[in-house]
Amino acid sequence: MAFVQKVQVTPSDALTAMYPKKWSGKVVVRAAGKTYEHEVLSPRGDLDQPMTWEDVEEKAKRIGGRFFDPARIEKLASAVKDLEKMDRVDDLSKVLQRAS
Repeated sequence: MAFVQKVQVTPSDALTAMYPKKWSGKVVVRAAGKTYEHEVLSPRGDLDQPMTWEDVEEKAKRIGGRFFDPARIEKLASAVKDLEKMDRVDDLSKVLQRAS
């Protein structure tokens, strides 16, 4: 059986009630007769657990590395980091266009 066919998604009334203030989640894995559970009420990046700039860069490299070479990711990260110094949004658009 394919992995996706073994996955069951079940909403939690308790966690759903926290949304949108919290982006909580819970994972339950049953394998080899054992059950493993992990619940996160405030994931990194939530308002009460903000990501650092280093966290953002690491995530961009981890996810973007599947699609872009490291130099492109660095250019995009640099542009985003300096966003407040840009005179116009067009400046960011130009960087994004060059990266595609």
